[in-house]
Amino acid sequence: MRTCENGSPEFVLSFKARLLRYARNDRLSVKFQKLLCNLFLAILFIPSLSTSALSYEIQITGNIPLADNLTGISINSNTGVAAAVSSDTKTLYIIDTNLYAVIKKIPLDMIPSCVTVDGGKNLAIVSSIDGILQFVDIESGGLIKNISTGKAIHSLAIDGKNNTLFIGNSNSLMVMDLETGNIIKETSMTNAIVAMDIDPYLGYLLMIMEGKGGIYLYDANTLD
Repeated sequence: MRTCENGSPEFVLSFKARLLRYARNDRLSVKFQKLLCNLFLAILFIPSLSTSALSYEIQITGNIPLADNLTGISINSNTGVAAAVSSDTKTLYIIDTNLYAVIKKIPLDMIPSCVTVDGGKNLAIVSSIDGILQFVDIESGGLIKNISTGKAIHSLAIDGKNNTLFIGNSNSLMVMDLETGNIIKETSMTNAIVAMDIDPYLGYLLMIMEGKGGIYLYDANTLD
């Protein structure tokens, strides 16, 4: 007896032939015969289609070697240029991901804790544990301005749509108006915010807190 794997052409054709014979013998209508065959064929093929759809591999498409330990990274999705910082060497790296190359190496006068990119203004915003924010022009590498928040900064997330910067520190979440540099809102937190990002389409602020499992979602507008 010949055996075939389910879903193979050989199996499907023999199965369809037997099904048609059964339908004709029972004198079913031609329309119903075709409907019945298509239904069973769909049932046969669905598992193989779903299996192939889920069978994929995540592959590294490129590698940009750096002789440094990086603390944080962010990218301007409009240009493909990224900003990365190292707390070990107090360095800001500007990286062209299209060329897989470091195009600028900028020394910092502080120990950076994290970095985010303002894509609209093409600025790298670098923070420090001392509560300092440095705004660096990605194109020229020049320092635009310094702003002191007065609190240790662990994480940053930018809302380009509302032109605001979310600043995570040891015991609160602050919101800065990027136009004026003023803190316009602050909410107390029980733990340090060690990482966060924003979904600009759904308006969610996602946060990870030190010593607490899970990811916390807040409304980016109300912080509720």
